[in-house]
Amino acid sequence: MEWSPDIIHIGAFTLNLGTAALIVALTFCGALIQGTMGFGFAVVTAPFLYAINPAFVPIPLIITFLPLSSVMISKYREGLNKSITSTLIIGRIPGTFLGAFLLTVASHQSLSLMLGTMVLASVMLSITKLSIRANHGSLLVAGFASGVTATAASIGGPPLAIVMQNESGTSVRANLACVNMICNIVSLVILYFYGQLKLEHFILAILILPGVFIGLTVAQHVVKHMNPESLKPAVLLLCFISGSTAIFNSF
Repeated sequence: MEWSPDIIHIGAFTLNLGTAALIVALTFCGALIQGTMGFGFAVVTAPFLYAINPAFVPIPLIITFLPLSSVMISKYREGLNKSITSTLIIGRIPGTFLGAFLLTVASHQSLSLMLGTMVLASVMLSITKLSIRANHGSLLVAGFASGVTATAASIGGPPLAIVMQNESGTSVRANLACVNMICNIVSLVILYFYGQLKLEHFILAILILPGVFIGLTVAQHVVKHMNPESLKPAVLLLCFISGSTAIFNSF
């Protein structure tokens, strides 16, 4: 195979520099939203990354959440609540096993449809402003649902965000980051034993990271100078486009 400076070879996958730049731009937007609102990285980026190459979802995104979550925890650790995080984790781990099983049996079309449906459902729930009280039972259910969707489709934030919507911004960012950090490690271990984890996934995750760190850096300044809720209309529009794209690509 002839080498070209405009082509990036990652295992069996080939990307040109234009596509790599697009990936950085997409992940920058996702990290900016994650850093300001506490969730949203995968909701925004996963359908677009899946359209670029299905190999990006879910495992490289799960890997990417490890450094992303560690930065969020370090920044907002004063908002951590052990009761909330432990309950969400207890619910999420069984869901992770189910999500890993679904990943082994689902087709690319099914995963794309799942991605799009999850994103559009998140948009509808946000518009309707469904209110659920964060108690032991609702946190367990949200954790379980998050485990399934995070492992199978890399989108685990919406169920958690819905049940925690009445918490402070600092609490949401810190606790969701802590849950993601611990449970994504569990997800990777489970996926390894299912034979799904490969070296190429770590290389693809490295390609995502530049946009993540730039987005998180910008988000720190955005949080200081504006209300994250003011970003919500633009976020919902972007999520609607990404979800619709994923559903369209499933046919």
